[in-house]
Amino acid sequence: MTGIVLQTNPNDDWPFVDFAESGFNQGHPGNGSAPGGGSILPPLQRSGYWVPPDVIVVHERPITAADLKPFFLVEIKGGQVVDVPGEGFDDGADAAARAAVLTKQLGHKVQARRRKLNSNWHEVEAERLSSGQFSRFDVEKVGLPVITEHYAYLNDEGRVSYVPSEEYGAAGRRHDVTAGSYLNRFYTALSPSEVELYEARLRYEGQLQITDNPKRAVEIYQNGPSSCMSGKFKQYGEKHHPVEAYFAGDLALAYLEDNGEIIARCLIWPEKKLYTRAYGDLAKIKSLLRADGYSQGDFFGAKMQRLTHMYDRRDFFILPFVDKSDSYAGSPASLCVVDRGDHFEISERFEGYHCAQTSGLMNVDRTVDEDNEPDPNYDCQRCGYDESDLDLSDVVVSVTGSTEVWCDDCRNSNSFLCAGSRQWVCEDVPNGLDAADKQVSLHHLRKVGGFICASSQKAFVDEAPVVLSNGATWSRDAFLKHGFTCAGNGRNYATTDGETIGGKHYSHDFIRRFGKPKEEAPVAANQDLVREPERLRA
Repeated sequence: MTGIVLQTNPNDDWPFVDFAESGFNQGHPGNGSAPGGGSILPPLQRSGYWVPPDVIVVHERPITAADLKPFFLVEIKGGQVVDVPGEGFDDGADAAARAAVLTKQLGHKVQARRRKLNSNWHEVEAERLSSGQFSRFDVEKVGLPVITEHYAYLNDEGRVSYVPSEEYGAAGRRHDVTAGSYLNRFYTALSPSEVELYEARLRYEGQLQITDNPKRAVEIYQNGPSSCMSGKFKQYGEKHHPVEAYFAGDLALAYLEDNGEIIARCLIWPEKKLYTRAYGDLAKIKSLLRADGYSQGDFFGAKMQRLTHMYDRRDFFILPFVDKSDSYAGSPASLCVVDRGDHFEISERFEGYHCAQTSGLMNVDRTVDEDNEPDPNYDCQRCGYDESDLDLSDVVVSVTGSTEVWCDDCRNSNSFLCAGSRQWVCEDVPNGLDAADKQVSLHHLRKVGGFICASSQKAFVDEAPVVLSNGATWSRDAFLKHGFTCAGNGRNYATTDGETIGGKHYSHDFIRRFGKPKEEAPVAANQDLVREPERLRA
């Protein structure tokens, strides 16, 4: 079987997937190894796209010199017309001769065709940018000169799409690269730090936002990137969310919004120009923070609110998890606070109260010092209770498998028993239902090569996922019922993200970028948008 070799070249700007790393390319029949760590994959019946035999995920290949020749070849098989990659000709007679040879070799029709070139491509591209349909890659706002003939804009994947030459423009082709690659290639005087800074400012249309309002911060935590402090809490009748304690005059919360969605957040100390662990889109928020003069470090000496609560006739402090900025394997991931009477102060030493609990509550009697570390055999790491007279349980608290020791009350109220691993797992860890409608954690599924279908929330182990253009994983059944493969770009979408034109299915992404294709045939009124891909039919 013929195929294409995908090289794992770290300098390659084209969006190929490392199938070996993802596990999709292990044990598939017909796949051979290739020099340079790539893999030989059989071709899919669609022009310019390639996939493993049992994974529905497609990625564009780079344009070659052959793609810019005036004559090219197509295969005609089973009612489908597919470009033959790597075959381009300056002369029509040469193309026809090659088509005849391939027709005999392949056993089906191969035909030579003339490529349509557009001499007015400059006007077309200028109109496309001026229409506002695309987000212009406006380097002028960071003080760089615009390369006008590139007609550069940011595509739906956040990559810079530009026209590298007259030949590309005439052929209606574009080159997509990361913003950093574009800046490195065409603005060579920039330093690496400047490239990082400009990339963040150009990719992110909004501004870094900062709040020190406790109530607004709670909204951001609950509606933004997930973490141990992003839950609803108040299960014990507390009047305050744990994150409110951060804000006593020193600390603030930096965050990014994109179309109303919180995409990143990070605690900061504005006076000291420090930031600690970030959540969400790390590259964007860290780059913007560094651009504003911030550096990563711990908040030693910063004030926190001293909030109290009584539960079950015991006194507690409402304290959040306090991240350590540079924790490493074997070191604490969180810091301690010292009680100063009317406020807490974050300490550089192991003293006072160790803010490692994820419940948001700290027993007022559970102080520590350098010679008296909490004993995991007796202390619940979620609520801080001394449970020396009760059995404690190991609970998985992340998809990576890290565990905490919890008391029975915390375990029964805030975790579930994974049907796959038979381990107790925190309810905040993503999970899906198996065939018997029992909960299975994403931690276990990753270990056994499974996944959670984003459409049905069901857990799957013995089948490969269908990967949509936005990175979501669906089951094969969900995709056949509620998804389609775009005829224009070969990527997978939910039915709500596309429409049928001339009997073919196109994504809204493709239509926004290239416009609606011309209808070639009338579409039946009851024609379903979902069509089972040829490669999935029995």
